[in-house]
Amino acid sequence: MRPCRPTRYAIAHDLDSWRSDARIAERGFAHKWESIVADGNGEDFFLELVGQHLRPDLDVLDVGCGHGELTLWAARRARQVTGVERHLGLVELAEELLVESGLANVTFRQAELAGPGEHRPGGPLPLPTRSVDLVIDRRGPPLARYLDDLRRVARPGAAIIGMHPAGTAPAPPWAAALPTLGHRFASLGYDEVAGWVTGPLARHGLTSYRLWWVDVPEYLPSARALYDRLAGDGCPPWQSAAAEAHAVFDAYQADGALTLRHIRLVWTVNLP
Repeated sequence: MRPCRPTRYAIAHDLDSWRSDARIAERGFAHKWESIVADGNGEDFFLELVGQHLRPDLDVLDVGCGHGELTLWAARRARQVTGVERHLGLVELAEELLVESGLANVTFRQAELAGPGEHRPGGPLPLPTRSVDLVIDRRGPPLARYLDDLRRVARPGAAIIGMHPAGTAPAPPWAAALPTLGHRFASLGYDEVAGWVTGPLARHGLTSYRLWWVDVPEYLPSARALYDRLAGDGCPPWQSAAAEAHAVFDAYQADGALTLRHIRLVWTVNLP
């Protein structure tokens, strides 16, 4: 049964801020579709973990910070927070939101990260040695892109709290009835996503970590919400998919909503 609340999440309200701030809808990182996600989901759980770790005496790194809403949230509970993001436009929006927040303990830096031997542009973390107590990685870069340099940047005993989406597997029974968007049901395997964490840690001999798979329903209230949830770059416009989406929604909705899986890997790591 769908939760009876007006917000998509119980805690992760920043993921709905695009509804009230046109700048975030146009220029920010936003999941711009209507839905409600069941209680106990990975987004809320991730924020609960971060909140449990934050303290006023900690210096925090938000890696892959997007337009910085989570960074600003953390800064109200920490001594200093640095948000690192590769996209200049997101950094510019983050700095606008920072000015409006009145906070004086936040810095945003544009940087493309890459680990040793990676065949991609990028470099180390733009932070001084032994300057970070806690790392937040919410849909940010894979651990392999920054773990080597984080061993330099982190203070002894630093923690990392991360979260990665894992697609919509298994595909719902009605996926074949939506061929226009059928390719959007392809998803990453659990072993592959977990390997983004366990692989780099194993290479560093790090064993103090925990993984949680969180799989809950996400309820979409209309055919248009279904399209918006699945559409991405290269997908046909709404007009081309509308008939299929309406047919699927009408045939398979229950209690006024169509259900998709909402899967997240949440993880924590403690560094020596």
